[in-house]
Amino acid sequence: MPRASVTDMPRSQPHMLIRRPLGHECTSAFGGALFLLYCGLSCWSSLSTAADLTRPLLDSIRKASSTGAILQPSEMDVKGCFKSLPSPGLVRGDFNGDGREDVAVLLKTRVADEVKTLGGQEFRGADFMLVILLNDGHDGYHVRIADKFSDYIPITGYISIRPPGKVRPSLEEKDIVIRNPTVALNFCERSETIYAVTGTRVRKRMLSGE
Repeated sequence: MPRASVTDMPRSQPHMLIRRPLGHECTSAFGGALFLLYCGLSCWSSLSTAADLTRPLLDSIRKASSTGAILQPSEMDVKGCFKSLPSPGLVRGDFNGDGREDVAVLLKTRVADEVKTLGGQEFRGADFMLVILLNDGHDGYHVRIADKFSDYIPITGYISIRPPGKVRPSLEEKDIVIRNPTVALNFCERSETIYAVTGTRVRKRMLSGE
């Protein structure tokens, strides 16, 4: 199926996931031994975000994607979302109820060189990967690749935490109870997909905008 261009793609449906193999790019911007490790992951533009990431966490992210870079606030489509988030690509919480802090990251693994323009705004095609890192209690993480999709940068998507409670999955007649905080992939309140964790297994559920 041919991929829609920015000019063809309805901006009201940025949540459409276009599956295809992911490519690799890496652009380094920092010097120094510690930042070389960050640059192996494509360098985060936010120093405060990078400073919050421990070496075991960085190593675990690298296992999922050696060239992935965490989505930054400057890469969000603020016009499409009507808001800006301080951390659209990184969230923390106890996703499996074991009492340890887990982490989820939304990585961009490829950004196209070609620039397309829509309504005076520039867009680049990009591939994304949602990774959930479950704390193993021994200074390491179980790495779970929860999802992969293609979209554009700037993007109207971001990750957040959905608190425990009842939810109604798409195409289901009854609510289900989420007992732990879950990772949610949101597209500016037009769709939401949650990734519930049991032990070290991740289950994806679409809540809206299928």
